[in-house]
Parts: sequence; structure tokens; C-alpha cells
Amino acid sequence: WIKDHYLLESKHFTFKRSELGPDEVADYDKLVAFVATFPANLWEDSDGNLLMGTDGRPKTTAKLIDTKKLLG
Repeated sequence: WIKDHYLLESKHFTFKRSELGPDEVADYDKLVAFVATFPANLWEDSDGNLLMGTDGRPKTTAKLIDTKKLLG
């Protein structure tokens, strides 16, 4: 990855599933299955207690990685 990569709009990197070839669909499905194995990022209050949703399940949030920061 190079700095110029980040100057491109996201439309250069996003595709509809119908635009993917059979091998790309298979790779995408493998990636989805792999990511599904990641542990949930659970929300906690300042005392470390889980925050629960109205459905009684623990609240979760996406955990994003700032790749720009990683590259310096």
C-alpha cells in the first residue's frame, strides 16, 4: 500500500457481488466466514459491566483499524 492509494475514492475498491467472478465470490465467502470467527467487541461501562440492549443481549460495536495511522 502506498499513500496514493488513500487518495482514491472508495468506489474504486467496492463491487457488487454480481460484478464478481466465481473465484472472487468464493474468496469473498471465505473472507466473510473468517471474519465471522472474530470475537465480538462488547461495550462495557466504566466499571467493566456489559451494556445490554433492549433485547437483553450485550451491545457490540465495530472495531475499526486506522490503516493510515499504521502506515505513518
